[in-house]
Amino acid sequence: MTTTTTILTVDEVETMFGGVAAREYAGAPDYSLAQLSDKLRTLPGLTDRELHQFAQTAIYDSSFWNGYRGNHEDAHCLCSAVYDECLRRGLTEHPDPCRASGHRYQRAYNETVRNAGHSGMATPLSECTCPTPEA
Repeated sequence: MTTTTTILTVDEVETMFGGVAAREYAGAPDYSLAQLSDKLRTLPGLTDRELHQFAQTAIYDSSFWNGYRGNHEDAHCLCSAVYDECLRRGLTEHPDPCRASGHRYQRAYNETVRNAGHSGMATPLSECTCPTPEA
């Protein structure tokens, strides 16, 4: 049984995940677009736990491929999309411009860095700057 994947357009990726992910998607190798489209479509439906695990993998892969020559925009696109999804979910808890809205991505990044043996590179979580409700 063969299934056909509809490849996302650059405009669709920009609508879903913003300009950085769209620019990287546009530069990704053609052979990677079907699988990348499938992965991008799954992001909004992941649970927070699944997103955390997905983020760790995307962060590691993007970092890994950054050290090699060649076109690895697909890995970078996925990492940028994960960042955007983590931020989108964080904004529901910490409205813009609260710096804590990026905690989901920061936690995944820190755990990935520690797992790779680079504990000194982990970054402290930003403090919540949400305005406190007036009494």
